[in-house]
Amino acid sequence: MIHNEDFPRAVEIVKEVIKAKFSMGNLVLIANEEEEIGNMVVPKGMTALATVCAVTINGILLHHRIPVKSRFGGLLQIENHKPLRFTEIIEYSGSSLDPAEIFIKAK
Repeated sequence: MIHNEDFPRAVEIVKEVIKAKFSMGNLVLIANEEEEIGNMVVPKGMTALATVCAVTINGILLHHRIPVKSRFGGLLQIENHKPLRFTEIIEYSGSSLDPAEIFIKAK
């Protein structure tokens, strides 16, 4: 969920990420205030922006009876469009929160 006034900048950032091929694809869902996405309604003053993530891919694989066990979440350092190293990593079993949420909240 993104405040409406921040949405144009957010879209530009997402475009850059997709163009650089750092995303899980190029599909993006945009929902305006008071529109429904699944079982949630976008609050007034906000716009929702959704992309495919590893959790989505895991769900699709599980739906087709292909077991997946995610073990880590982390921040990957990229230089010259190539992965260099993980600068931070959290094991899922060591946290009750999604590592991505922890990294986002920590800025």
